[in-house]
Amino acid sequence: MNNKSLWKRILKVVLWIVGIIILLLAIGVFFRAPVITERAKTEQAVAQIHAERLTLDDVMGKNLPPKPDQATNDATLAGIDANHNGIRDDVELAVFKMYPNSARIRAAELQYAMELQNEMTPLVFNSGTLAAVAQEESRGDLCISYTEPEVSLSNTRAEIQAAFAIGAARSKEVKDFMLNTPARLQKRAQDYQYMTSVVLQSDSPCDIDPTTLQN
Repeated sequence: MNNKSLWKRILKVVLWIVGIIILLLAIGVFFRAPVITERAKTEQAVAQIHAERLTLDDVMGKNLPPKPDQATNDATLAGIDANHNGIRDDVELAVFKMYPNSARIRAAELQYAMELQNEMTPLVFNSGTLAAVAQEESRGDLCISYTEPEVSLSNTRAEIQAAFAIGAARSKEVKDFMLNTPARLQKRAQDYQYMTSVVLQSDSPCDIDPTTLQN
């Protein structure tokens, strides 16, 4: 075998090996692409969830929506949000009806409703996105506790329990507003299949500082 033939064989082998390597890399990229896409989608959804905040205009009712048709509103999980503030319109109006004279309670309940609303949207689709929603919901729930009557160790046990019960009742009424159909209850149950350990947010629980509101 002359040198020319030998080099041709060597070149064919090298090209064959390079071709196999390129093929393996292409297969790796093909199967890795959905993972990268899922991660990017999760990061985007988590950022959107954490960026959502109640505004003072929401609390003061400067852009209240019209009363929605209840049948149309309940036909979908997300319902109707005509003023696009992240709060379902029927829930927003119900909170204003119940607390027309307390901006502090409205602020806490509307914030909690906004956070619960995310569960009714495509934003929750895995454990990472559910954890982000759970973190925000814990902020809203804690913010509602700020609307309880002030108590201290000098109060009786019954007085302290009564104050805590008021906050718990307000959290429950928001949940009852939000989860008012079997489909919405089922969606929340389905979301929690993604539940994992959650690290609570360390920042202020209230989007609107209650001390800045007069009542």
